[in-house]
Amino acid sequence: MRSLSLRLALVLAFAPVVAACDSGDEGTAPVISNLAINPVTLTTGQQSTVTGSLNFEDPEAGVVQFGIDVILPGGALQSLPLSDVQGSTGLTAGTVSIAVLLIPPHVGSYRFDIWLVDDAGHESNRLTDSLVAH
Repeated sequence: MRSLSLRLALVLAFAPVVAACDSGDEGTAPVISNLAINPVTLTTGQQSTVTGSLNFEDPEAGVVQFGIDVILPGGALQSLPLSDVQGSTGLTAGTVSIAVLLIPPHVGSYRFDIWLVDDAGHESNRLTDSLVAH
């Protein structure tokens, strides 16, 4: 398996908008598994880098984008714009590594829903993990 990297900057005080992707009728969606993020606790109001990784399989070797939805402690949803996954061309399986800069504005639990999108617009299953800000 080949390892890929993706870097995103996220400041939770702002709510970017994401456009919906049309899932084409042909082909299959990527499948993701084994999401791991670190650290799992952060300090409110301080910038921290959260790193993570997930494994993917895509028989059509078409993974092109990565998405994250963040559910804030009060239940509000923040969707990040889809970002390109570099170096995935031609890979049917691999590991995507992420690094996200976070400044949590509130104490509480932050849930992350993460998925991949292929070049036909098929979205993978979503994996969920969470962090706690003190």
